Amino acid sequence: MTSIKQAIKFLLAATIVAVFLAFSIANREIVTVSFSPLPYSAAMPEFLLAIICIALGSVAGGFAISIRLYKAERQLKAERRRIMALENEIQALHVQQQEKLGAPIAGDR
Repeated sequence: MTSIKQAIKFLLAATIVAVFLAFSIANREIVTVSFSPLPYSAAMPEFLLAIICIALGSVAGGFAISIRLYKAERQLKAERRRIMALENEIQALHVQQQEKLGAPIAGDR
């Protein structure tokens, strides 16, 4: 089973590399990128510009996802604390009810 997973991962990686190579070969022309209104400009191949844009987009997306996950984890932690408090309250009420009825408390023998 693991050899099939490894083969699939290898084929996927090889496909991605082949696509990037074909894209790089097809887009070798030099373009000038101007950072207007700043006085900076850069000359680079088209494929490099595209790869940089994809990388920056991936980093920005990863950052946005990590912020969202942080908020969700914080909310989950708060909900777990609330659940523990409610479970403790239920246990205390159960003990109180058992004491009023004079019945043995569950777990005591």
